[in-house]
Amino acid sequence: MSYTILNQRLYGISPLTDIRKLAPFFYGGIPLGALSSIFESIPEDCHKDSFLMAPPVVPIATPTPLAKPPAKTKSRWLPPDSLFWNLFIAVHGESEFLRIGSKYANREWEEKNLIRQELSKNPKQVQTTNHKITLKNVQEMMSEYMTGVTTLLGVIGFSVYYKIPVYLVDLVKKTHLPFLPTNTDKEPCFLILREGRYELSLEPIPLDESFGLESYTRPLRAISSYKRAELEEIRCRFLGIEGHKIEVNDSSKEALYRALSEHLVWK
Repeated sequence: MSYTILNQRLYGISPLTDIRKLAPFFYGGIPLGALSSIFESIPEDCHKDSFLMAPPVVPIATPTPLAKPPAKTKSRWLPPDSLFWNLFIAVHGESEFLRIGSKYANREWEEKNLIRQELSKNPKQVQTTNHKITLKNVQEMMSEYMTGVTTLLGVIGFSVYYKIPVYLVDLVKKTHLPFLPTNTDKEPCFLILREGRYELSLEPIPLDESFGLESYTRPLRAISSYKRAELEEIRCRFLGIEGHKIEVNDSSKEALYRALSEHLVWK
């Protein structure tokens, strides 16, 4: 009330009593005639149904199968005899290996000497694996444990002493060499060959697509146990491996067998 009186007295503003005076300030809208002309100008292909059409169906591409991940290994420093030390870790555990510190040469000699003494008590037990060896081979094995780096012959004795199946695996050539003692009490050990050294796999390696070699001395059985077609089938397994295609100049069975033997020998 006071606001209205002050406006009247000071500014001479009279109160609004007739609302019709505000009509010029109201939005009156667009006449129907004008609206109809606007709708008539809309193109035919823009009618309301065009906005309600379902989006086109886009075919979903079939995902490409993922390649098999490489075998998991743990990168670790090892002394020169990587074949022996990977077997040592597989049996005794990495904590025992780390406890050795810098005295690995003494520990290696002690372990190999212990194996040598135990196997010397019953040399014939070393002949109970999938590899055929003579007593002379056993003597060579005992000498190796005292003076040399572990060879494939030495792995035979390790597998018997530790009672563990050992698989040497070449993932590039897709071959493997098994050492299977008669008496076992441990899970198989998988050692991967990479650039002349071995790495212990942290998990089992599927061998379905890998070619198993016959023994550490020769990769195949006697030639008389194969038909020509079987040798050709073995050869075809390696055609798709880069750098490992087997070339045979002679068409004879003997030439094919010789080429396969040279290619598949473990090295």
